[in-house]
Amino acid sequence: MSDHLKLWGFILLLPFLAALGFDLYTNFYKNEENKAKIESLQIDSVLMDKEAYHASDFGYLLVHYTPTIYEKARASVQEDTWRRWVDPILELYTTVVAAVPAVIFFLWLAISRIFRDWPFIGKATRARHTGDSKKKADEPFNKRDTENRFRYKRK
Repeated sequence: MSDHLKLWGFILLLPFLAALGFDLYTNFYKNEENKAKIESLQIDSVLMDKEAYHASDFGYLLVHYTPTIYEKARASVQEDTWRRWVDPILELYTTVVAAVPAVIFFLWLAISRIFRDWPFIGKATRARHTGDSKKKADEPFNKRDTENRFRYKRK
């Protein structure tokens, strides 16, 4: 996989990691009692609480941190459309909503890999069944053929 695809995968995972970090911070580290337990490495008592982890909803983040954008979006969409299409998305966990672009990207990469489509054109050039790990000589990107190969001279 090229470095560009790795960079895009990382960039698309950043919202998911940010949402996960936000949830972990608000559940475990924002409370002073839990903060003291974590800093003294008593993590089991913090994690064993039955109501220790509550994931945040996507709608909660929009209403709490960007209320003007939420109100403008609500005013621009009809009420029936809002209830039918937008409300179910706002009720999802933030980590799920943030992971959707990355999941779509990785599914596209897997399908592209299976069908040897772009960006994987010409990547499967090694013989698998014969055990030969040399590149094929007829590949257009193989600049050196077997006769013009550099030879080492040992004494």
